[in-house]
Amino acid sequence: SFLCGSPSYALILCGRFLAGMGLSSTIILGTRTLGELFPNSSARALNLLHALIAATAALTFMTARQLAEAVDSWECSFLVTGLIALIPVSMAIFLPLKLNDFKPVSDELTEDSVDTGVKEPLKKSRWLGIDVLVLFPVVVGYVALEQSMSLFLPASVETRFGMSGSTAANMGALFWFGIILGRVTSSFLVEWIAEKRQFFWGAILMGVTLLLSLHIQNYPLMQVFVFLGGLFGGPLVPLGFATAAKQARHQGAQALIACQLSCCLGGITGPFGVGLLADNVGLVNSLSTYCALIIIAVLPLLFLMASSWLSWETVQRLLASTYKPLKSRSYEPVRPSQDRLTGYDQQAEPSTLSSHLRTHLPCEEEYASTSVTKC
Repeated sequence: SFLCGSPSYALILCGRFLAGMGLSSTIILGTRTLGELFPNSSARALNLLHALIAATAALTFMTARQLAEAVDSWECSFLVTGLIALIPVSMAIFLPLKLNDFKPVSDELTEDSVDTGVKEPLKKSRWLGIDVLVLFPVVVGYVALEQSMSLFLPASVETRFGMSGSTAANMGALFWFGIILGRVTSSFLVEWIAEKRQFFWGAILMGVTLLLSLHIQNYPLMQVFVFLGGLFGGPLVPLGFATAAKQARHQGAQALIACQLSCCLGGITGPFGVGLLADNVGLVNSLSTYCALIIIAVLPLLFLMASSWLSWETVQRLLASTYKPLKSRSYEPVRPSQDRLTGYDQQAEPSTLSSHLRTHLPCEEEYASTSVTKC
């Protein structure tokens, strides 16, 4: 941040490069630390973390310009940001977290060890599973769309509705307010809605709502759809981090690095691709293309979820519920285990009239005929 406030263009580029490296590593380490501290509620912790990051970024965007105009110097904004950043840096140096003694259960036990009680080390693999890889295209598509909408949506509003630049910039602030609220809301919904289901529907609804907002000529209705797009899409990155780390288990660090690389890839290709397409097909059509791409990016996850649900065991259970075999109608005589009067076990021989008369006590003379008739 201090280098970005330098008057030298080379130092500014160096500062931006170092800031990008620091941001990526901080997010990876912070995500990994929260995942180990809160293994059962990692999605909530990551949603709140990324909501705080988004809120801080939005607050910085709103105050940095006003501060620069007040003192007539952009260098002052970077200087203030650098001084504020010294607080967490000092805490990280003098108050280190000790997590060496903490060992997640998933790193030591297999899936069967929960039922059998037998501890066996997991078989580690060098590659991430397909259930983790299908998450990365959605993360790339989200970051690309988020960065593109943040940069080009105010310009699109200004061109379509003829508004001033400051008024059109409020559309970007509304979009980020939806992102922050979506992440906070998702942190409390994980108890009722599964993380992967939120991830799946959030990507689809984000693409649909933002696509509709780009082709609506009513400005208030457009604001509603832009807000909903941020609301549905906001939790995608923290849910992607949490789901990838949980699915990868002992390869959680590799999964988080892959997620962060996906974010970087989306941040690079998003604005660049939209700007390149805008010269040929227009700004609205180029943004609409990225809205469609995030919907397409969900298809591998959809196929994986469908294939896991439509397994052979599921088909057998569905067929078993529709087919009920007929019960046998063969005659089986009732055989009490032991006569309560004589103590004779009647299961030793067939239940016949002669055996019944032999095993029961003699009846009185006036009731003998009646008893034999009933037998």
